[in-house]
Amino acid sequence: LGRMLFSGDEVYKPVKVLSGGEKVRCMLSRMMLSELLLHLPDCVRTAPTGGKIALAVSYLTGHYTENVCLDDLCESIGLSKFYLCRAFRRDTGMTPHAYLNLYRVLLADRLLRSGTAAMACGEQVGYRDYTTFFRSYKKVTGSAPSAQPPKATV
Repeated sequence: LGRMLFSGDEVYKPVKVLSGGEKVRCMLSRMMLSELLLHLPDCVRTAPTGGKIALAVSYLTGHYTENVCLDDLCESIGLSKFYLCRAFRRDTGMTPHAYLNLYRVLLADRLLRSGTAAMACGEQVGYRDYTTFFRSYKKVTGSAPSAQPPKATV
């Protein structure tokens, strides 16, 4: 799914590095990706390993606040680590860990825009320390979490 929509690693490049049209394309890709992540379990069901990978996605989205390890994920859906990682990447275009980080960052972005403090956002979406949250957030969005302005209320 991810490979069909995005070429290369442009979704993960900081926006500052990109130029003109690439920047617009990257921002649109990120917006589309955030919407797709919400519906990924439904999309993945049509893939060859659909049911199992959809279960993995559901597990990750249901346990994003916890310290999810690959062993727990594999045990919950009944696949080996190696097969799960290959099938997950083939069906979604990213690894389970990358999916979990991206999901957490997108949820944190929503919290930040609603006015929640940056330190609290990281904890609420499952990051154990602010440094890890900061790095993940900056890698995905290209800016620091504290630089996100809250939504204006009218």
